[in-house]
Amino acid sequence: MPSPPEFSEVVRETDIAVKALPEEALRHLASALGDRPETCLCTHVLRRGPCDAYVLGDPSRPAVAVIESPIWPGELITFGADAAALWAIVRRLTGWRILQADPTASGELADLIAHDTGGRIRTYDEVYNTLSGPAPVVHNDACRRLTAEDVGMPGAPLFLGEVLECGVAAGVVVDGR
Repeated sequence: MPSPPEFSEVVRETDIAVKALPEEALRHLASALGDRPETCLCTHVLRRGPCDAYVLGDPSRPAVAVIESPIWPGELITFGADAAALWAIVRRLTGWRILQADPTASGELADLIAHDTGGRIRTYDEVYNTLSGPAPVVHNDACRRLTAEDVGMPGAPLFLGEVLECGVAAGVVVDGR
């Protein structure tokens, strides 16, 4: 993301009204986050749903952003280095247990949360696996590509149709299942 102004230069915490962005603004935020390993899941849900997003500043150039989706219940994913601005949004949201934050903000954000809630905060590093070249083609007579006909197959997840349409995952059919 481009370097936005610091939180204190943008708005006082007492001026923040936290409300989910409208659909058009979600697409602007997706473009602002860009295409990187740490943003790919969020940009996908920002463009296709379901999610809610909250920003400080313009969605096309946010100072910070917070994204939540029923795809990852109880987890908020945040973007931006300004821990105070992130906490100003996050503290107004309910139902979260996990907060994913940029390493440049995570330490200070954990301190703010612990101070304000009196809770103990555990931090973990996030690992992003990336494919650095084309995926190898592996031939196996017991495997085949999934197709649209597999959407109604017993055991198929409800979102299989979207997965096949977007081409974001692979699966295996064994004995018709």
